[in-house]
This record gives sequence, structure tokens and C-alpha cells, in this order.
Amino acid sequence: MHAQLELPASVLVWHNTFMARMFRVVMFTLVAVVLVSTVMLMVRGDEESTWLCRNGVWVAHGNPSAPMPTEECPGAPAIMNEGSAAEKADKIRVVVPQPGMTVTSPLISMGDARGTWYFEASFPVELRDADGNVIAGHYATAEGEWMTEDFVPFTSTLEFPPQPPGAVGVLVLKKDNPSGLPEHDDELRIPVRF
Repeated sequence: MHAQLELPASVLVWHNTFMARMFRVVMFTLVAVVLVSTVMLMVRGDEESTWLCRNGVWVAHGNPSAPMPTEECPGAPAIMNEGSAAEKADKIRVVVPQPGMTVTSPLISMGDARGTWYFEASFPVELRDADGNVIAGHYATAEGEWMTEDFVPFTSTLEFPPQPPGAVGVLVLKKDNPSGLPEHDDELRIPVRF
């Protein structure tokens, strides 16, 4: 038979008090670690949630609470700045989309162009990505008598595949040129966002 060891009551009280204190210290430490970790993740998350300019395109980094910046992202492709609406206002005027507007498929374009911009009541329209690749193409059609030198309303609808959100592109409205001679080419480029 084994002899049973009996501890004095004071040792048992000390032991129970020590274990209760250790339990409180461990729980306090765990709660502190969880709180500090949560605060650090929140602070770090706020620093990373912003808009970054990458290759001339505004890109969401994290989950920014601010809207995408409206100013031009430095380094935007040169294709975006050719054939501006102000330079072409005496030939073609676009109501929708406006430069820098965010577009989705189908993209409906409306405006008016001089009758000399059309051939057989239409002219080509292309949607290009920032690298100049054509992602959609079709025709704008006259909504009135096009055989005039006056402005004639037009509409165009382009269906295009999904693009990366925030990416930039350009809508190109080309003067129809049945002769094929380069001296008769003309176009209006409108920068857009996807």
C-alpha cells in the first residue's frame, strides 16, 4: 500500500491562490495580444487602402474609402492626349461619354458631327485599351439627313468584354474616309475609364 501524503491547509490555499493568479495573468496576456494585433491590422490596413498610379492608370490598393482621383495619373499613355474634343469641336461634338468618364458595356455614344464626317450615314467607332489594342468596333449612325455640311446627331453602341476596373482606354470616333487617302483621315479620341 502506498502512503497518502497530506499537505497542510496553508500550502493548499497558497497553491490555489497561485493558480488563480497565473490564470488571470495568462488570460490578460492573451486579451492584450489580441487587442494589439487587431489595432495593428487596422492601422496597417488604412495605410495600404489607397489609390496608386501605375503606368498611367489609377489602381485601387486595398479597399480605399476615397473615390478614384479625378486628376490625370502621371505617365498616362500619349494616345490619350491626341485629337482632343476642343481641337475637333468644329467637326464633331460628343455629349456622352465625356473625357475621363467611367464606361461599361454596352457603351452608348451620342453627339453630333458635320455631314462631311459621315459616309453613307455612318462613321467608324473603336474602343481601345491603354496599349492601343482595339477591344470593340462598330459604326455610329446619323439620326438625320447626313448629306449636309451642318451638324447631324449620331448614336453608337459598342459591346465590349470586361476590362480591369480602373483601367483606362480611349474611344476613337473616325471620320469615314471612303477614298482611303491618308490626307482625308481624321479622328476624335476621348479618354475613358473602365
